[in-house]
This record gives sequence, C-alpha cells and structure tokens, in this order.
Amino acid sequence: MRKAKYIIIVFLVAAIYLSSCRKDPALEVYQPTPYNFDLPQFFLQPVLPGPNNSLTKEGVELGRMLFYDPILSDDSTQSCASCHNQKYAFTDNGLAVSQGIKGVFGTRNSMPLFNLNWHAKGFFWDGRSPTLLEQILVPIEDPIEMASTVEGALERINRGTRYPNLFYKAFGEREANSLELAKAIEQFMLTLVSSNSPYDKWRRGEGSISQDAMDGLAFTQAENDPLIGERGGDCFHCHGTSGELFSINDFTNNGLDNPLTDEGLKNATGLERDAGKFKAPSLRNLAFTAPYMHDGRFQTLEEVLDHYGEHVELNSPNIDPSIKHSRRVGQIGFTREEKDKMLAFLNSLNDSTFVKNPDFSN
Repeated sequence: MRKAKYIIIVFLVAAIYLSSCRKDPALEVYQPTPYNFDLPQFFLQPVLPGPNNSLTKEGVELGRMLFYDPILSDDSTQSCASCHNQKYAFTDNGLAVSQGIKGVFGTRNSMPLFNLNWHAKGFFWDGRSPTLLEQILVPIEDPIEMASTVEGALERINRGTRYPNLFYKAFGEREANSLELAKAIEQFMLTLVSSNSPYDKWRRGEGSISQDAMDGLAFTQAENDPLIGERGGDCFHCHGTSGELFSINDFTNNGLDNPLTDEGLKNATGLERDAGKFKAPSLRNLAFTAPYMHDGRFQTLEEVLDHYGEHVELNSPNIDPSIKHSRRVGQIGFTREEKDKMLAFLNSLNDSTFVKNPDFSN
C-alpha cells in the first residue's frame, strides 16, 4: 500500500513538472534567427530587401509555406506556386499565359522568379508594382488570378491553427496582417538565387564551357559599329553581364509589334513614351522558362533569335535605339554559325541545381 502511494506521488510530481515545462504561448520569447545569405561570387551587392524586412530563418520558412499554400486564393485551390513552378524556374508549366481559379486565362506570360534581390525597378512585365512587397499582394486580388481580397486571405490564415505561431516566430505577432504576409513571401522569394550554371562554374574556375559558348558570349556582348563592321549581336544593351544578372532590369521595346497589341509600361505610367515597353528578363535558365516574351508568343529560342535577326518591327513606337540603329539586328540577321554559338552560350546559363534545390520546394 505504501509502495502504491509512493508511486502515485512520484507520478503526480512528474506530471506537475512536465506541465510546467510546456511552453505558455504568452511567455514565448520572440527571437528570430538571422538568415545567412551567401553572396554569389561576381554578383553585385543586393538591392533588396530594405532595412525593414531583414531576412530571418523563421521569416523565410513562413514565406515558403505561404508561397505553396492555396489558402491565399478565394476558393483555396491556387497558390503562388500554381503559376510559378520550381521545375520551370518558377514560371508556369510551359504555358504562354496563366490560368486563374475561374478558368480564365490572362494576357501575360508568367515571369520567372530568381535573383530578385538585384531588381531595383518596377515588378511585373509592365512595372505596375514599384516594389516586390507591393507586387506580392496583387495576384491575391486580381480577378483573373486568385480572385480574393487580402482581407479574405488574412481571415482564412488567422482562423486556422497552422499559422499564428509561425507568424509570432517570424514577426512577434500571432495575428497576421497584410504587411507581414507580404514580408514573409518576399523573404522566401529573395532566397531564390540562381548562380550555379556551367557559366558560373567556369567563371569561378570550377569547370569549363565549350569554345562555341565562349564565342557566343563574346558575340552577344559585342556592339555593332559602322566604322569597324557589324561584329556583334548588340544583346548587351538589355542583357549585359554586369553583376552576372544578364538583364538591365529595365523596360524596353524590342520591336515585337507595330501597331502595338499591348502598351506595356504605359499602362502603369500613363506616359506615351512608355508605350510598348516591357521588362527585359534575364538570359539565365531559358531552357526551363519557355515560351518567351511577355505574351509567350515564341516557343523556342530559335524563334527568338529569328525575331531579332529578321523580324523586328523597326517602326514600332518607342523602339529601343540600340535595336533601331543596329544594321545587324532586324535587318542583316544572323548566320547559322552565329545562332549556334549564341545558343551554346545561352545553354551555359541553365542552372539545373536551382530547379531541383530542396530549399525552394514545397
């Protein structure tokens, strides 16, 4: 009997001790862990994030969950990843334009998501969102895309059991608000860095690329000059190597249409001088991001090169001067050898580790 009482007392003491060890949410300490961002070699210092959204492990992980969670859409069927699939360098499964929750297709090609840390100007093809934080919330309320409201998405997030503790760990608040929602997804998206292509390994002295690829690089970065001959492709004006981005991250008219079928940047600024201008995307990971251009009109890189070599609309409104005044682009065209070398170079920019990196997966 005495032994039984002793066992009961020990059990009660242990139960009280274990109960006291359980974390009271009200007593938890908000201590986010800084995220270690490794700057790739030869890349410039990042522009983003701003000082008000420093990356933390907790913020990145929360953003990753939200990026893949269809809870953001009105009927909880579509997530950010629905139109930005990692397998396709975070574009939309080879589709020319994306389809929203109501089965309606949009008018623009889903842009790839990588190396966003270095984007200093507007987001979307037409730059209608000045910052990445603002861009993140737009698809939620787009009637074609997620067809919800930010308030509706927050209500669904806050009434569940999954997110309150995650928001507390990331931002010190259990009830999500629109700013923290955008900040979390921004943090995850800023970790999507692509810097391990054969070209990058060659630059770091860790591997090699073919002579054709090196010739293609030289050709794309060479300028045509009437005094010394038509010696290059003039691609660097929009896709230069500065900072290893292969994009100026600015808006330009590359002579796709005349008359214009989409006014691009003008839709955001209202300025006639911006009509027909779209954001110049990176040349990286093109093997994964077809089809190409803002409306996905070209299925292959061969078609893209044919456009620049032979089919540029030189009288398109606000056409880029470097295209307008280049006799090679849109007029003389490219030889088969030049195309093959450019394609070899472009293929050296494909980062197969990026599209398989488990840190970016669902």
